[in-house]
Amino acid sequence: METAERFDRLIAAIEKLAGALDRGALFCVPATVSPQAVAPAPSGRTLYAWFDEYLATYKAPAIKPATLAAAVRTVRVHVKPNIPDMPLEAVAGSDVQRALNAIPGTRLRKSAYHIFNGSFKKAARLGLIALNPMNAVEPARHVSKPGRALTREQQAHFLAALKGNRLKPLYEFYLLTGCRRAEALAVAWDDVDRAAGRVRIQGTKTANAARYIPLFPALAELLGGLPKRGGKVFAATLNAVTCNFRRLKRKYGLTFRIHDLRHTFATRCLECGIALNAVQKWLGHSRPSTTADIYQHVLTDFEKSEAAKFNPAFAL
Repeated sequence: METAERFDRLIAAIEKLAGALDRGALFCVPATVSPQAVAPAPSGRTLYAWFDEYLATYKAPAIKPATLAAAVRTVRVHVKPNIPDMPLEAVAGSDVQRALNAIPGTRLRKSAYHIFNGSFKKAARLGLIALNPMNAVEPARHVSKPGRALTREQQAHFLAALKGNRLKPLYEFYLLTGCRRAEALAVAWDDVDRAAGRVRIQGTKTANAARYIPLFPALAELLGGLPKRGGKVFAATLNAVTCNFRRLKRKYGLTFRIHDLRHTFATRCLECGIALNAVQKWLGHSRPSTTADIYQHVLTDFEKSEAAKFNPAFAL
């Protein structure tokens, strides 16, 4: 009798469970929708307006003014002309891809890609768009061409070609400091500390780019011969320097870039036997390995010349 009662209770429990399954009441979980599947309300922003807002609000506080100016110019000159303005949420990956494909030069294309990618990533995080169109865009790639230093003959030819050129002191400053193009133009007279024997360079590229360069005798002589007109040492713009150097290249058949003057400075330093970590600091590289990788060929040649000096006192 007891066994029959237990059996009846078991059958009743099974019937109750079956009824619950039929009603969908068992294991019922409130319906949820992935946030990515829910289209946000239209942000009211257009693509062009979002570019401007992104650069001014989210990038400007985190990057140097020169870097910001370059990004603004990239958007104005290379991005906007290649993609029509439209509601931000309407931009498709194919729109971005066509815009990138229309930009000449891999370096410019990569810069534009980073702006597209950063702005849309921020828009997605803020909930301004449902899907990031950059997920369907191929990354832009650029392989930098290795710089090369001027030989001593090329350097002498270049200095001779500068005779009468109004920017001659600036080019000599590049050769004596290894500054990047914009860094030299940012140097103020207040940065020249004769008492401490050094010049402060306000970096424009990395966190370690701000640095001090020794006031070498030749550098002190150069600066001592310049008139002090205004706060800056060199009264020139980036565009003026670029145009001036182009004229020099056409007139004298120069085959190098302004940036190669920086490589020339580093090479002359290493040829003189100056320690790698000192050259690294003067160039504003974040790690000695960066300097070593760029100038490995110089180090190898220097080692060969040093090995030639080996002359043991004992005979084999």
